[in-house]
Amino acid sequence: MNVAGMESSSRNVLRTSNGFNIQVEAVSRPDSGGRRQLLLVNGAFASMRTSRSVWGMLSRYDLVLYDLPHVGGSKPHNDPDRPITVPDEVTILADVAAHYRPRYLVAMSWGGAAALLALAERKLPVEKVVICSFSDRLSDPMRRLLRSLRTRLVAGRWDMAAALLNDTLGQYLHRALKRSNHAHLSGFLEAEQAHILRHIDQMLRVDRLVLDEVLPRVATATLFINGALDVYTPVSDAARIAAQIPGGRASVMANMGHFLGVESRSKRALVSRAIETFIEWNCLD
Repeated sequence: MNVAGMESSSRNVLRTSNGFNIQVEAVSRPDSGGRRQLLLVNGAFASMRTSRSVWGMLSRYDLVLYDLPHVGGSKPHNDPDRPITVPDEVTILADVAAHYRPRYLVAMSWGGAAALLALAERKLPVEKVVICSFSDRLSDPMRRLLRSLRTRLVAGRWDMAAALLNDTLGQYLHRALKRSNHAHLSGFLEAEQAHILRHIDQMLRVDRLVLDEVLPRVATATLFINGALDVYTPVSDAARIAAQIPGGRASVMANMGHFLGVESRSKRALVSRAIETFIEWNCLD
């Protein structure tokens, strides 16, 4: 409940049907009217803390955020040696959505895979979905990046791995954000490092998610947003995926890379406007 027009939040550890313990944060905003709850799905190495700082711009919506088992607030509540699969991520997302019942969903990068699979299985009772910087395959630049990243991680050079990510996926980030990103990535603990290596190996092994059969079963209006400068999750992939979804749309953000609105304040305003326009279009409270 909002008090005197102020933002408030609460945290809870949710036990999922596949046996993980997931920390969830629910954020109430004074401008939402209590009717605009939006579920945020993180990218591969992000936590809900970093996601909240990014998507805090969507001030007209209450937020629901969560950390995957080996990340952020969920990490102390789970077995660090238990691997997490794509079906696990789908189940976690579906269970969080079933518990909090958000109206809308925004997923970033790898989080888009779980979102699309859950939508196809009719496990996400939401009205609108936005998926940012997503591709269903490894582009050549992304494959080279993951292989180089893995080499540095196996050698224990997390500082070099963080610098590599800043120079590639984060090449258009502001200098201050690059410093913060470097500190975050190079400060991962041993258990987190093992999880990241497993995730990279999984991505290299899968290479492409087979979504062609499931995408036509997505019945929810879905917008894909990709940066025109992003060679890692290219706009052509998003357009191809959107074309296979009834009600799917793709939007290209000029002069933006993989991190879209994180890259500057002006870009953040443009991405926020694109998301809000899509959600509010033909939408009745």
